[in-house]
Amino acid sequence: MPKEKSNVSIVQKKLQETPFEYSNKDLTTVKEMIHESLELIGGAKNILNGAQTIVLKINLVEVPVKSTKGSVLTDP
Repeated sequence: MPKEKSNVSIVQKKLQETPFEYSNKDLTTVKEMIHESLELIGGAKNILNGAQTIVLKINLVEVPVKSTKGSVLTDP
């Protein structure tokens, strides 16, 4: 079976609160980020291509600048 190529995009924006305390403005920003991310990899219509289901893996990372000096390690 041939392997399909994965599509990946990264969008970064500042949010006011942490994920557990998002305001309506933050939630709107997250939705905009999702739409922008899909556009970066060809748009939803081109990606879906008749598929019934797709999986989006969204990583919301809050960088603890004071304790890590801005570095982040995400564990798969």
